[in-house]
Amino acid sequence: MDNNQKYTYIIQIAYDRDSDKKDSVNFVEETLKDGSIHLLGNYELKVSDLAVSNKSGETKYFSKDEKITIKFKSSNVSSFNPTRAVINGKEYSLTQIKDTYQTQINSSTK
Repeated sequence: MDNNQKYTYIIQIAYDRDSDKKDSVNFVEETLKDGSIHLLGNYELKVSDLAVSNKSGETKYFSKDEKITIKFKSSNVSSFNPTRAVINGKEYSLTQIKDTYQTQINSSTK
């Protein structure tokens, strides 16, 4: 299998109700599932249009323990949509609104 290729898979089962007879009543073959899989070694994930805001709007200045909203756009070579982000070593859930992702964190207390 090659990296960055799309493959189609088919999961089939076959069972023989009577091993002495190979007719359509006793031998059944069914497709359980089919689909495609895309093998990627590098998603080429890109983050752009980073914006940081508080309740007053976009800013780069924050008060101690203030809620901060972080928004960004993301693109990659697959249909992958980010659901989590690690910021300063802590994992946060992302919310997707159209082509923008966002999360809310507390400003640093250090």
